[in-house]
Amino acid sequence: MFKNETNIKANYIAGQPDIWTGRKTDAELAPQYWYQHISCGSLYDLNENNAPKFGLIGYACDEGVKRNFGRVGAVNGPILIREKLGKLPLHFKQSVVDFGNITCVDAI
Repeated sequence: MFKNETNIKANYIAGQPDIWTGRKTDAELAPQYWYQHISCGSLYDLNENNAPKFGLIGYACDEGVKRNFGRVGAVNGPILIREKLGKLPLHFKQSVVDFGNITCVDAI
């Protein structure tokens, strides 16, 4: 899938299921919240035969903010968004895969 996979591996962290938490519900019921419905995967396992219709990929990086003299903190955005999404009610049945984050390593 990637032309230069070695370059991407240094800057990629696959989806982590422990980030997805929420309130407990009756186990006999269908999933009621995002955290119950989402699955985690890796971009390296993705191919044309198993591609989900919907996936999440975070971009955890403060480098652009630093270079523009802004307030850093964007690096935490992907995790915070996942924590909030996990607690939201589920109103759809399509599968969702968390593919993790692209990170900025060894910035210039």
